[in-house]
Amino acid sequence: MEVCPINASGSDCQSTLISGSGINFVAIDKSSNPPLNAGWYVVRFCNQGTDEVTVYVLARLGLDVNGVIPVRFRSSGATPILDDAVTYSTIFVTNANQIVSTEVGLRVDHPRVSDMVFHLVSPSGTRVLLCENRGALTTNGMGTSTFTTNIIPVSSSGGPEASTNVIDTGQTSGNISISYNFYNIPDRMTVYYQNALIFDSGLINGVGTTNIAFGPGISTLVTIVMNEGNNSDPGTIWDYTVTSTTANYLYLTFTENTNLTITPIKFAVPPFTGATGGAGGPGGSPQLLGAGFETDAPGDHTPPGLVDGWTVTSNKVTIVNNPALAHTGNQSLALRNGHIVRTLTTLPNHTYLLNIPYHQVPSMQRLVGWWPADGDATDIVENHNGTLVGPYYFTRPK
Repeated sequence: MEVCPINASGSDCQSTLISGSGINFVAIDKSSNPPLNAGWYVVRFCNQGTDEVTVYVLARLGLDVNGVIPVRFRSSGATPILDDAVTYSTIFVTNANQIVSTEVGLRVDHPRVSDMVFHLVSPSGTRVLLCENRGALTTNGMGTSTFTTNIIPVSSSGGPEASTNVIDTGQTSGNISISYNFYNIPDRMTVYYQNALIFDSGLINGVGTTNIAFGPGISTLVTIVMNEGNNSDPGTIWDYTVTSTTANYLYLTFTENTNLTITPIKFAVPPFTGATGGAGGPGGSPQLLGAGFETDAPGDHTPPGLVDGWTVTSNKVTIVNNPALAHTGNQSLALRNGHIVRTLTTLPNHTYLLNIPYHQVPSMQRLVGWWPADGDATDIVENHNGTLVGPYYFTRPK
């Protein structure tokens, strides 16, 4: 038995062999190759024996509320942008499936992106305009980057004998920075990733720093070898320190999905990645949800009263007008044993951060309440100065 989209070729069919009086099935879902698509399907049977058979067919359709997980393809690396010329950055797509939708992410560093035109070009040569003349006089480019150190600095030292150090970077691509001191006698450093040589210093001496890119690959390990085959000078000494840095890219993403953005790029602010980020996709700057209780009347508030957009649902809360207790401004909320709630509207595929500053107000007899007790005696709550004295001990939970 085989199941095929109507007018499909044999390679697009899912099949199974039914033997005897058993029950068998063919399942087509988002993980199939090709995956399930809208349209008509044909069920075909072939009796490979000489006797007549009776077959019962039941088709069952299911709904996956999670939808299809998109497949992402990245460029192999940065592409220099030529002046007064056409520059191509190519991504090789290995999947030969039907395209349902496409989103394109750009991360561009350029002193004037409004002078640039971007097209998406298919293998057949079809060109789709993404954007042109956007950004005005900005030098911010398109998209942003942040850099994080992924490993604690690793140091090593030695002499003329060969030394091998395997560093687990925790990632399959990125950069490592090596700061070294080979002193007066020349030494040689070689660096390997997946058994391939990616750096060779040659015989050099003195102090320096080198940044080495590795990957993408399947391994997280980078191997550093000093003085392969030993150094012929027995008096040599050396040392180095390694750190690994990852670039995290926030792309300007061109999409037709209005769940990802509601702002056309023509009205957006470069580098087009914030909550007003044009075609920018998920992410964005936090939005102010309240006024810090500055506009509420000082005093007690009971259900079903409102305080800065929050509904009091039980007991009572108190608005306190005291700049010394407020995080910013003059007022703050004393929650006491009251409860407050509010509904926050969100959009799919967006990341949100809710930040609520707070502290515990101590009584005059228990000033230790000013400390958050997070590991030392000097980490006091902001806006108050002092030193914790006495038999207080901090332990971290296991």
